[in-house]
Amino acid sequence: MIDDAYNSNPEGCLEAVRVLGSFDGMQKVIITPGLIELGEKEYDCNFALGLEAAKICDIIIFVGKNRSKPMVDAVNTTDFNKSDMFVASSFKEAMDIYSKFANSNTVLLIENDLPDNYLN
Repeated sequence: MIDDAYNSNPEGCLEAVRVLGSFDGMQKVIITPGLIELGEKEYDCNFALGLEAAKICDIIIFVGKNRSKPMVDAVNTTDFNKSDMFVASSFKEAMDIYSKFANSNTVLLIENDLPDNYLN
């Protein structure tokens, strides 16, 4: 598990996804609610995160039905298998989804963690 859940930023989150990509031969999973408090750049930064996740991950789990829109929009512009993308209402639900895929050959990136009042 790669825990990049604390104090994420646009450059750091993309680099964390790239680090996830360095685990050759392993199933790569990301759980993220995206980034917040970026003002007018928030949509674009989250869109970029979604694009990077689609390039590298085998399973994508976004947290927050409304929050994840830019990331879902990004993934939908790629050839990523949409049946391997999930949108959870909470981190707990995301972990429940993850547990269905996890095995000894899985590496998980937890990217950013938001207080519940941001998750909708």
